[in-house]
Amino acid sequence: MCDDLRYNYVVDANQNGSNIEIVEFKEFLKIFELNEEELDAMPLPSFDFLLSSDAIIKKKKPKGYLIIKMKQ
Repeated sequence: MCDDLRYNYVVDANQNGSNIEIVEFKEFLKIFELNEEELDAMPLPSFDFLLSSDAIIKKKKPKGYLIIKMKQ
């Protein structure tokens, strides 16, 4: 499963009336009729829009992380 914080957040949300289905990754791919090889072959979208002055991300730490990742 994914990390405990995310899992616990989903469990708490479900207990408070949300209806979030927890699925394994392979099941998630089946929903979209994909396999891991097809997913890996897909092009990655550009995230340049996140660095624009009117971007949703305003904090510097995540923005810096994105810049580093985009240069790799």
